[in-house]
Amino acid sequence: MADAFTKILEDAGKPLKGKEIKARLEATRGVHEALQLQPTDRMLQVIQIHGGFTKET
Repeated sequence: MADAFTKILEDAGKPLKGKEIKARLEATRGVHEALQLQPTDRMLQVIQIHGGFTKET
């Protein structure tokens, strides 16, 4: 799952909210409603490269 989340962030080219990442993943595969994002070092690098974090709303 971490690889899929990282790919979504890389493809977006900008930080995304957790809900946006889950929605994009749902477009390609089934996702359990209780799925929680677990950031990895690589995901944090991608976020930093693309301009920082966004607040979850």
